[in-house]
Amino acid sequence: MIENLKPVIEQVVNALLDPVAEAGGGNVLAAVGFPLPVTIIGEMLGVPEADRAQFRELVGDLVAIFEMQPTAEEMALADAAQLTIRDYFLTLIAEKRRRPGDDLLSNLAMAEVAGDRLSDDELVTLASLLGALAAACTSALVPRWRGRRSRSPSARCCSASITSSLPARSHASRIG
Repeated sequence: MIENLKPVIEQVVNALLDPVAEAGGGNVLAAVGFPLPVTIIGEMLGVPEADRAQFRELVGDLVAIFEMQPTAEEMALADAAQLTIRDYFLTLIAEKRRRPGDDLLSNLAMAEVAGDRLSDDELVTLASLLGALAAACTSALVPRWRGRRSRSPSARCCSASITSSLPARSHASRIG
C-alpha cells in the first residue's frame, strides 16, 4: 500500500509547492506541513478526493484543541468537527462494507478474525485518530524544528535553500 502512495505523494507535494515556487519562495513548512500528512492519511483511508478538502478542514478544527489554551470557539469547532467526522466515517464505512476498495478502511472493514470484525465505532475511532495524529504530529514537530533551525548553522542553511525559489515542477523528487 505504501509503495502505491509514491505517485500520490509526489502529486500532492507538487500541488502544495507550486504556489511557493510561483511566488519565488516562501514558507515550505506552512505550505506542506499540515496539508500533506492529512491528505495522505485521507488517501490511505480511502477518503474520496472530492471530500479531502473538507476532511483537512475538519481535522484542522479538531486538532485546534491541542493548543496550549484553546478558546471556547476552538473547543466548539472541535466538538462540531468530531461529530461531523463521526457521521462522515460512519457513512464511508457503510459504503466500504458494501463496495470495498483497495484502501486501509476497506481492508479493516472487511477483515475478520475467528468470526470477529471491527465495529463501526472502532473503525471511526481509528480513522479519526489517524487524521488527528497526522495533523498533531506536524503541529508539534514544526515549531521544534523552527527553534532548532535558528540555533543550527546547517539547519539555517537548509532552511534558506528550501524556502528559496523552487522550480514549478518535480518538487517531490527533489526533496528527500
